Amino acid sequence: MTEEYLHFIWSLKRIIATELQTQHQESIQIISAGLHNAIMAGPDFSHAKLIIDGIEWHGPVEIHVKSSDWYAHKHHQDEAYNNVILHVVFEHDREVEQNGRILPTLELKPFIDWDHFEQFEHFKNSKHDIHCAASLKGTNSIFIENMMEKSLIEKWGQKISVLQEYIKDPNDAMMTFLGAAFGGHLNMHPFLQTLATVPAERLRKMAPIKRYNLLLTQSGMVFNDIKTIDRWHFKGNRPGNFPSKRLYQFAFFMHDDQLKLLAELSTPKEVIDRFEEIMKPKTTQLRLTENFKNHLLINAVVPFFYYCALQEQNEKYQEFALELLKNVPPENNNITRKWSAIDKAPKNAWESQGLLALYRYYCKAKKCLSCEVGNAIIDRSK
Repeated sequence: MTEEYLHFIWSLKRIIATELQTQHQESIQIISAGLHNAIMAGPDFSHAKLIIDGIEWHGPVEIHVKSSDWYAHKHHQDEAYNNVILHVVFEHDREVEQNGRILPTLELKPFIDWDHFEQFEHFKNSKHDIHCAASLKGTNSIFIENMMEKSLIEKWGQKISVLQEYIKDPNDAMMTFLGAAFGGHLNMHPFLQTLATVPAERLRKMAPIKRYNLLLTQSGMVFNDIKTIDRWHFKGNRPGNFPSKRLYQFAFFMHDDQLKLLAELSTPKEVIDRFEEIMKPKTTQLRLTENFKNHLLINAVVPFFYYCALQEQNEKYQEFALELLKNVPPENNNITRKWSAIDKAPKNAWESQGLLALYRYYCKAKKCLSCEVGNAIIDRSK
């Protein structure tokens, strides 16, 4: 038996029993299992809500394989565990006293579904990058779609929390999203740091070539300024994606006043058509590939809509962002190819972005127990 499995069944209240009791035959009713603490020090679950022997309790729950692990883990010396309301264990092998009282203890050994435990262990020990790869075909697609959307919104939220540092005025948000997208994964921060050295209103009023010259000077690339040049990444980028070229393109395509108006259009097609007009090149050097234009839509325009949803407390922008992605071609990279190899090839950017985010936040992090897909697969009877 493992603590991980005990955490799993406690969090889902998957304990097969008509009645639960403490080691002293006090009745236990689980109203809420609480919030799982997977990172911070302290009890395993916080804010649990239980009724023990007719009295309602609110507080933390600690889980161990054996009751004696409480002492093995030195919890008896830690005040953070003084308020634990229930000790949940696989095997109760000794009484536990904390802060002058005997802890109520629930022993789960009589209630373990061993077939379910074996399924859990088999799933957890999968060697595939995507643990559920072999079991996806038999899984209801609603679980996968829910997790794709949840992961994607999590990704947008994280992106906004990073960019918020650079957004001094909500009116300048689109410029920040666009700058981050032109910078790409490797050069996002130096790109935004360069933009931050010049007031946004001043940049808007400048002619494109003057804007470029000013930004290039501020970037440190033109004079090989040792204080700033080292932050730019040329290595790992193809020449077409060099930061000097992207900075030049940004200076000419920085139509954030026009791009902000995309949020007022009513259909994804209108947004894409208008975006194509705004990004139409006047010279060969300004020509953007279709892949890069899609990259800007996916990583600047769409997250901007989500930002609007948060700013204005209006869900229609979030729904529109998801709908817009369904009208953009899917990305093709090593992660989407992993999904394609297990018959989950994305058909549009909503699917590719959702699968990328799902892989990043759940599959790669091995957070299968926090994933609806993982739960559904583990919960199948053998």
